[in-house]
Amino acid sequence: AHFWQIAAEWPMLPLPDMPTYDVVFLGNVISDKRRMLLELLHGLKDEGISVGIYGDNTGSDGHNTYSFAEGEALYRNATLAIADCAYPDQTNYISNRPFQCRSS
Repeated sequence: AHFWQIAAEWPMLPLPDMPTYDVVFLGNVISDKRRMLLELLHGLKDEGISVGIYGDNTGSDGHNTYSFAEGEALYRNATLAIADCAYPDQTNYISNRPFQCRSS
């Protein structure tokens, strides 16, 4: 048997109006490493870089966990999208977000 953990889910067009950022990150705080990443991204705001952070996080700009259309619009509007590998020791898991970033 083959394991297919995820497939791309393309939203129906037109995409919703979403803000534009220099840098965007979609994800929840699920570990100390993720929290450190979010602290770094919040620090970029102090440097005058517009950063959009979406997820279940303190100080986030919004939540869109399963709104693929909102996520795609955010990625398309951003200059740079950040996606991390939250579970590097797993051999059978990946988030949809790296795929969504690349297609936007």
